[in-house]
Formats: sequence, C-alpha cells, structure tokens
Amino acid sequence: MLRFALFMLLTLHSVASVGATAEPPAEMAKWKDWILAGFSEHTCPYFGQTADSKKCAWPGTLKLKIDGKGAEFTQTWTVFDDSWLSLVGNEQLWPEGVNVYLNKKLQHPPAVLSHNGRPRVRLESGQYEVTGRLRWLKQPQSLPIPNDSAIIQLDINGKRVALPDFDESGRLWLQRTENPSAQGTDKGDDVKVEVFRRITDAVPLRSKSILKIAVSGKPREILLGRFLPQDSEILSLVSPLPARIEENGDLLIQARSGTWELELNARYKNNPTSLRMNRSTENWPEQETWTFKSANALRGVKIGGVQTLDPSQIDLPRPWHELPTYLVTNDSNFRIEEQYRGDTSNSSNHISLQRNIFLDFDGAGATISNHLSGTMDRTPRLSAQPTLDLG
Repeated sequence: MLRFALFMLLTLHSVASVGATAEPPAEMAKWKDWILAGFSEHTCPYFGQTADSKKCAWPGTLKLKIDGKGAEFTQTWTVFDDSWLSLVGNEQLWPEGVNVYLNKKLQHPPAVLSHNGRPRVRLESGQYEVTGRLRWLKQPQSLPIPNDSAIIQLDINGKRVALPDFDESGRLWLQRTENPSAQGTDKGDDVKVEVFRRITDAVPLRSKSILKIAVSGKPREILLGRFLPQDSEILSLVSPLPARIEENGDLLIQARSGTWELELNARYKNNPTSLRMNRSTENWPEQETWTFKSANALRGVKIGGVQTLDPSQIDLPRPWHELPTYLVTNDSNFRIEEQYRGDTSNSSNHISLQRNIFLDFDGAGATISNHLSGTMDRTPRLSAQPTLDLG
C-alpha cells in the first residue's frame, strides 16, 4: 500500500510538472526503482491517455520462407515490458522448434502456449528475434500471422513475392499470392501524404488531425514526420496500420501498399497564442490544411499569419466544410489573437416553432409534434412544462 501511494505521488508529480521536467524531486529519486517495482508497464509507449492505450510490444519485419513441406519464420520484436508475443500459426498449424534470441544471443527454448486462441510466447523487455517452423502435408490456402505484423518478407519455393497478399484479420494468402496476376507490378517505393487539422477553441485547446497516405511498393517501416502537434499530448490514435508516436511527436508506421487514413486527437498542455507545423522529414508534405472551430460563448478570436483557403476547392473531411480554412507551411505562424473574453453580443435566441396537435380518440389528451428551428446564441437548452412527457 505504501509503494502504491508513493507511485501515485510520483505519477502526480510528473503530471503536474508537464512542460518543465519529468524527473522526481531529488529526495524521491533514490526511491524511484523501488516505487516502480511492479509497475514496469510505466515504460510502455502510450497510444492515448487511457491505461489500456499502452502498447508494450512492437513487431518488426516478419520473414517467411515457404515450400511444399512447411514454413520457416523469423520476426524481430521490441518489448518494453512483459508481453505475450503472437507467433505464426494457430492451433491447427502449431509452430515447432521455436527459438528466441535476446540481443542476438540464443536463450533457453521458450514455452509456446495457447493464449486467446493463438500460439504465443511471453517475454520480458528487450530486443528479440523469434524463429520457428510450421509443418504440413499439403500447403494451406492461407497462413495465420500475428495481427500486428505489417512488414512481411515472403519467399515461396525460393522466389521472392513482391507484394504479399494479407488482410486485417491476420491471414496471409498463399494460393492467391502465388498467382502472378495477384502480385501486381512493382510501382516502386513511393509514399504520398496529406494532413488536415481542426483546431477547436476550448479549455484546453484541442486538435483533431487526419492523415491520408497513399503507399506503393513493398511493405516497410516509414518514419513520416511530426504528427503530434508541438506542446500537446495524445488523447487517441486510430490507425488501420501498426503505428506509433515517437517521443518527439513523429509518426512511425508499418506501411503496406494501399490508401490509408489515420486520426489523431490531442489537447494542448497550455494556452498557446500561436501554432506551427513542423516538417521534420522528407516524407512529410510541405503544407498542411487547417480549420478553426471557434467558441463564441468562450471568447472571440481572430486568426492571423496564414493564408485563407476556399474549403469547397479542397478535399476536406465533410464536417469541416463550414469552418474557416487556412494553408499552413513550415514558415507560417498560425496566430490566435484574442479579441475579447466571454460572449459580448446582445443577441438573444431566435426560435421558430411549428406545432401539430393530434387529439386522442377518447378526447382525454393529445399528442404534440413540435418542429423547432432558428439560432441559439444564449442558453443552449430548451425547457418544457412539467406536464409534457417527451417522446
């Protein structure tokens, strides 16, 4: 109980000191290892601000060599805390001869157990390479692979497959992949990125970023660039591809050929008066498209330092079409200039009511259908008489 209390105290201190330092006070530093004992998942990267958004194991390239008798697999893993690592195969195709190398040194053979219906091994933190083999009398049509895998190097009967055919359910299609027409042509390793952001005036200031990416060529790991806005923290990250936000805010994905869309929600740690984009890699576009959603009841602001765009000429997310839109470059300074605090307008609510009344057959009551339209500049709520039951 004492250790937990100290852990909470250390955590609260870290939260309170955001923007300054994440180090505990000097008098508490000597207790750090003891406090964090049993809370080793503290080192796992976050994909959001909830406890279940941590990911403690990051898969690397999955190498598969397949022939008529079976398959050999090799996969690298970065493990931040004790984790279950999924292996190739399932309960019908059970992996054999599984070996684990920690920092390229062979370890004792691990116990391969069935966990959530998949063969898995449990490993402590470290850099691993996991190898094994599957055996069969007849090559299956598809092969179960770990769902987290995105970069696959596939050889079938000694021939490299340029574009492995696998789906989000964790199946690598072998029969379809061997068909040359299913492989397509190698268009080269290319990536095209578009970034759209919506800044919402609130307490704290929030941002929603949407990244559209078109990938061609072989599956690979790509460091795209600064996706997390500066001086902000993640609320949620939604991605159809394995993705991770690095400590500096850059987005790392395990990409494969196709068109994908990622969504990142974040909140700013302070009340910034200017925002900037940060093009940290060549993969990142030279400009981003930003929109601003004001909160007139909170304050009135004016946006400066950026070029205004016509949203009808841009492929914006549909709900953002009614918002003022701006072009932001690496040299731009998206200034939020506060004009006043609170709602200073004298306008009141303007509401029109269209009412239809349907008398009950027995004449003892009635059903009322109301259609309301107009603007709500003041109280954002309508009240009904206590005798009226909403339908």
